[in-house]
Amino acid sequence: DYKFESIQEAEELSRFFFGDELGDKVVKNNWVILPECTGVWWLKI
Repeated sequence: DYKFESIQEAEELSRFFFGDELGDKVVKNNWVILPECTGVWWLKI
């Protein structure tokens, strides 16, 4: 998980890495901890 020192830090870094949509959610929900997700995809031809 991503744990930030403040809402401001969470918003700034979330916007930088993930875009405005997540940055807005961080502020709206006062999130200072964001769960980390990992995805694995493959293409079978």
